[in-house]
Amino acid sequence: MSVLDFPGGCAVLIKGTILPDDPARFERLMTERAECRAVAFDSQYGQEMPAMRIGQMIRARQMLTKIPDDATCAGACLYAFVGGVVRSIDDKARVGVRMPSFAHSEPVVREIQRLIQQLGVRATEPVLISAERTSFQIAAALSQYLVAMDISTMVLMTAAETNATTTRWLSPVQLKELRIASPAP
Repeated sequence: MSVLDFPGGCAVLIKGTILPDDPARFERLMTERAECRAVAFDSQYGQEMPAMRIGQMIRARQMLTKIPDDATCAGACLYAFVGGVVRSIDDKARVGVRMPSFAHSEPVVREIQRLIQQLGVRATEPVLISAERTSFQIAAALSQYLVAMDISTMVLMTAAETNATTTRWLSPVQLKELRIASPAP
């Protein structure tokens, strides 16, 4: 995460994997550089919940978001990007969705490991119940967030057609239909 200065202003650049501590980093950066009114993205990986928190901060500050030419915004990045009050996507940018995953979430992995250690082969049902609960909680949170950002919840159905390691790239028509890209002025 960095700041790009240009004549007449600045923009925050979110590049790389979105991590659990990134909302706090974003908040600190915005405290230091409150004059920045835009956020640019180039990120393909990360965790959805921190990305949503960044998106909420972007919306609360009424910031613009942009995916510049030759940049990619996929997976968790999309949830931060849609926080923009105006969202622009350059012609040579790529935007994609994928199924959210909690495979890299330390608390979830620890809980599953605890169940397996404690119950051995009898852990199958409790592990499945835990995974189902976590999946449903993530889906509900993402759905609620998308509605609050006025983005079509069909984003989730599109993402559900993938897996956590496969990206479905969205066409300009899909970006408009899903309300990811702001309408042209």
